[in-house]
Amino acid sequence: MRLSVVMVVAMLGLAGCREQASKVSLSGNAMGTTWTLTLRGHTPTPTLQSQVEAQLDQWERALSRWRQDSALTRFNAIRSTDWQDVDVHLARAVAVAQDVAEKTDGALDITIAPLVHLWGFDAKGPPAVL
Repeated sequence: MRLSVVMVVAMLGLAGCREQASKVSLSGNAMGTTWTLTLRGHTPTPTLQSQVEAQLDQWERALSRWRQDSALTRFNAIRSTDWQDVDVHLARAVAVAQDVAEKTDGALDITIAPLVHLWGFDAKGPPAVL
């Protein structure tokens, strides 16, 4: 029994002696906030940061509420009820959001924008007086 305990302690101690995997940490700004990506076991490459930023920029161009040129902003400005072509990223995000709204019985709902504006949680200024 005593030998088993010694063996377990020795193995645990030796496990801490192994070489640590390399770690890459990247960070930047997107969607009005900051992001950090940490990858273990990867070697940094000169293009990794730019590749991540390019992917995030695609999503930001589609979904940003703060960019006047985003697909979401342009779509929300349309007053027509005619069928509209939309950016593929926007279409995917809306499909996922609708699924989440259904699965949560509306607890998470993408149609809450009028309340967001009323309460002042947008870039347009202070809350409205009720």
